[in-house]
Parts: sequence; structure tokens; C-alpha cells
Amino acid sequence: MAIHYVEQSLHKLQKLYRQKAYHEVIDEAKKLLKSSAIKQNRNQQFHCLLLLGESYSFQAKFAEMVQIVAQLQPIFPWIKNAEQSRRYYMLMMHCWSFFKQHAKAIYYFEKAISLQKSEFSSYSNQVYYTLAALHMLNGQFEQSLKEVQIIQQRQNKQKEAIF
Repeated sequence: MAIHYVEQSLHKLQKLYRQKAYHEVIDEAKKLLKSSAIKQNRNQQFHCLLLLGESYSFQAKFAEMVQIVAQLQPIFPWIKNAEQSRRYYMLMMHCWSFFKQHAKAIYYFEKAISLQKSEFSSYSNQVYYTLAALHMLNGQFEQSLKEVQIIQQRQNKQKEAIF
């Protein structure tokens, strides 16, 4: 019964998250985390905390996000799901960016990129733009320029492919 409750609750959280109802995700996730049923499964607990942390991030509630990251860190070594790992690294990147620790933000962003399975052109361009911005904030202007040049090369190849 408890396992079924947790699965239903996580499904509801995921649905709310996709609808960008972050306030509701936060409320529901807090309720779920108080239940003893979720503490029995690290993967489910991690998934719930991840949704909560991402919702705080989208709501610009960075102090709360940092608290969630602190709860995620000890569970993370047991997580084998690549998508959840990628999302965790993105949350870590947001966290370190908030503290203006751009070198650490770059590190986690690159780890997230390495777990991305498909290379959609628009997504890849976003990746390089974000990386360029992080390098610029970190004072690595040459590296930032290289990332922008990669985007330009990719866009030129896409234009050539169209014609």
C-alpha cells in the first residue's frame, strides 16, 4: 500500500512539474517527504527531492534550493539513472552559479552534458551558449569565445544542409 501511494504521488508530482505548477510541486513534495513510505526507497526519495529542488530553482528560491541540494548529495552515489543524474548535475550547476562559483558551475554543467544522449541542434546551441556565459563569468574569455565559435560553425553547417 505504501509503495503504491509513493508511486502515485511521484506521478502526480511529475505531472504538475511538466505543467510548470511549481508552487503545487513544492507543496505536494513537502507532504510526500514527511511520509515514512518514501524513506524506504532511495530512488523515489531522490526523485522527489530533485523535483522539489528544480521547482525551487524555477521559483528563484535559491536558499531553499541549496537546502535540497544538501539533502540530495548523500543519496546521489546510489542513483544509477542517467536522466536523474543529468538533472542533479544541472541543479548543482544552478546552485554553484548562485554562489558565483563559476568554475564549479562549469564542472557540473559539463558533467550534465556528458549524460545527454541525443544532440538536438537547438539544445546543443543552448548548451554552448550557457557554457560560453559561464566561462565568461569565470573570466575565461578565450574559452567563452571558442564556445561561441562552435555555435557559429554549427549554424553554418545547418544552413549549408538546408541549401
